[in-house]
Amino acid sequence: MKRDHRLQVPRVLGKARIELGISQKELAARAGMRQSQLCAHEIGRTVLNGLAHLQGLQEALSELPGMSDQLWRAAQHDRLITLLTQFELSEAQQAALSRMVQALQLLSDSESEAVAEKFICIYEAKTWLTPGAPS
Repeated sequence: MKRDHRLQVPRVLGKARIELGISQKELAARAGMRQSQLCAHEIGRTVLNGLAHLQGLQEALSELPGMSDQLWRAAQHDRLITLLTQFELSEAQQAALSRMVQALQLLSDSESEAVAEKFICIYEAKTWLTPGAPS
């Protein structure tokens, strides 16, 4: 997967790791994943979708105040961006969706999670109803 510069997890992970003064290998060990997996997330080659990886990273970064929430929000943002890029959208639609994703970050965790679940349900319904749509 080519790096998508709209993704937020790579920036959050890199910043947090540098603040802690630890290597990718050490953070990966703390989070219960391989260094290559952490590297792929940190450079934006893969999206942080797995709950186990997200929770492991949240625990590993918990000594930094607010980092757990920041990482969770970044992961939600990136998951939505990844889903939305699978649709063929005009520039205006892309801009509107980008503003919606930014607005999600202003919501509480439970509100943001509910909206993200709705986006995913809509995507899954569209995929199911549209012949030849990406799955």
